[in-house]
Amino acid sequence: MTHSLTFYHFGRALVLSLVWLLASCGGGGGSSNTPPSPAVTVPPGANVQALRVGPGPAGSGRVVNLLYTSVRLCVPGSSTNCQTIDNVLVDTGSTGLRLLNAAVSLPLPLVKVADQQLYNCVQFIDQSYMWGPVATADVYLGGTALDGEKAASLRIQLAGTTGAATAPSVCASTGFTPITAVSDLGANGILGIGPDREDCGIDCEFITNNGYYHVDQGGGDLTGIAISRAEQLLQPVTRFAANNNGTLISLPAVPSTGAASATGALIFGIGTQANNAPGTVSKMAPNPSGYFATTFDGRTLIQGFVDSGSNGWFFGVDNDPAFPTCEGSATDWYCPTSALTLQAVNSSVNGQTSTVNFSIANAIALFSNANTYAMSNLGGPIGDDLSFDFGLPFFYGRQVYTAISGANTPLGSGPYVAY
Repeated sequence: MTHSLTFYHFGRALVLSLVWLLASCGGGGGSSNTPPSPAVTVPPGANVQALRVGPGPAGSGRVVNLLYTSVRLCVPGSSTNCQTIDNVLVDTGSTGLRLLNAAVSLPLPLVKVADQQLYNCVQFIDQSYMWGPVATADVYLGGTALDGEKAASLRIQLAGTTGAATAPSVCASTGFTPITAVSDLGANGILGIGPDREDCGIDCEFITNNGYYHVDQGGGDLTGIAISRAEQLLQPVTRFAANNNGTLISLPAVPSTGAASATGALIFGIGTQANNAPGTVSKMAPNPSGYFATTFDGRTLIQGFVDSGSNGWFFGVDNDPAFPTCEGSATDWYCPTSALTLQAVNSSVNGQTSTVNFSIANAIALFSNANTYAMSNLGGPIGDDLSFDFGLPFFYGRQVYTAISGANTPLGSGPYVAY
């Protein structure tokens, strides 16, 4: 789920946030054969925790290809006033921990600036947004008890907070829909572990009307505010004492017919422990706009990116006869009459290239088995002819490293994605 450029924000922007609820695509019925459930071994370590693709939290409906994990929160400074929140979406395309307020039962302290409540907004290019007050929590990740790594006093967003000030028009733009409940997201929140260190960056330090940060001056009267990078929503891994230069996501291969679930590992750090040492990989460093180039279908697309928060392969427009979309209410997906065998070649600014072979199957056929949640060959149009989104299906059968901007790793400084 990579955030879009807001009206006022002029920083790096990736594209696309697609979380499609299959209830709206006619995918809730069909056969009920039990497909396999592939898994990779989750190695031991304080810097490791389990990942899961499968049914989401109660009330989310049937959602496929969402990558879940758990986070543990504590009131800052407390070791007992804590809560574990499951079914949090793991997203390499955004930055910061954003939780639905309904999932949080702790009395977390809210962040105020000059005695005014601080609010945060993020927009997604599927024309949704998250809005809510900024709070502080000690966030624990890793280890069998989620006590291996600590991000102390981390600022997080609480979306959908009852009684919160109404989102301003720069956030709740015309045509955008709010994410306030589990039925909107398919998860209890988003763990944004992308390459950016902050959710807004240097622009929010100097631009008051930046679109991300606002303060409530009373009675719901909101104004934009400039805020330092250290006080923004941060990539949680950057706050760890060690294993803080990036992440590794390891997921099993998924058969072409799909799987009931898939289990993998989220490992913190790159080259900091024996369990995260990169072998021979292709390293894709982004250009200043945040993309690598992707040659596909005879054209070079200038906006290629990898994003675990997107639940399919997304490319092309919805009127390309080479890639027919489904009929009826499932037009967000491709429905070829037979599976398409495809190839994309990624090119990095560092001179490396990498060939990615994949396939696209008929989405309606994939959706027909109600017990299938992991799909390696699900795809749909991205809506423009410049972009290619390597979503969660790209991660199946791979180890994917995401290096944080400016961090030192054995493969060089971040940002980059390597696989």
